[in-house]
Parts: sequence; structure tokens; C-alpha cells
Amino acid sequence: MPDLQHHFSHAAPILPVENMERSLNYYRDQLGFRVDFTWEDPVSYAIIRAGEQVQIHLSLRDNQEKKSDPSGSMIYVFVRDINGLYETYQSKDIDIQTPIGDRDYQMRDFDIIDPDGHRITFGAG
Repeated sequence: MPDLQHHFSHAAPILPVENMERSLNYYRDQLGFRVDFTWEDPVSYAIIRAGEQVQIHLSLRDNQEKKSDPSGSMIYVFVRDINGLYETYQSKDIDIQTPIGDRDYQMRDFDIIDPDGHRITFGAG
């Protein structure tokens, strides 16, 4: 089995939220996080940070996601060689949920669903 460790950089948990405004207010005003990034208007995705190393991503869940992904568990894994990792996973017959692509949020990424239903996105900026 090839050593894939050189591909990986860091990861960020993604918390599905029902109400983005409420969640951002809570993390910012109650817990002391700062909002580093928001996407779309109204906001459907946000990155919040505390200190140097704590980063949480918030993703607005819609009704379709609730039906297709009942666990709601997601993680975004940042990698150094997204194309190489994608090719390796394809060769291993890993079930890729969303094919690799350049996204309008300025990342190149792809999704898999693990055997327990957790969505894992691998991406690079």
C-alpha cells in the first residue's frame, strides 16, 4: 500500500446549522470566536476562528441535505496534492460522492461518504 501521508495538511470540522445568523451570533458574541469568512448572501457557509489554531466551519443545512445525509457529520481535509490523491482514490475504487472540481469558493475538492455515512471532503486552495 502506498504511503499517502505526504498528501495531508490539516482538517476542519464542519458543523451543520439550522440558522446561520443565530449560529454566527452565538459563536461570536457568546463564545468569543471571530468570523474569518462567509460565503453567499444570505450566508450559507462560514469559517470561524479562535486563537491561532482553532477553526470551525459552519454549513447551513437545507431540507434535501437532511434527507440525504441524516448523520450531518462532515469534515474538510486540506491536502497538498489534490489531483494525486484523487487519482489514488479512484484507483482504489473508493466511492467518490462528488467528483473533483474547481468550486466558486476558491477550492478544488471532492467528497466521499465513509461506511458510517460521514461526508469527508478533500480539498486544496
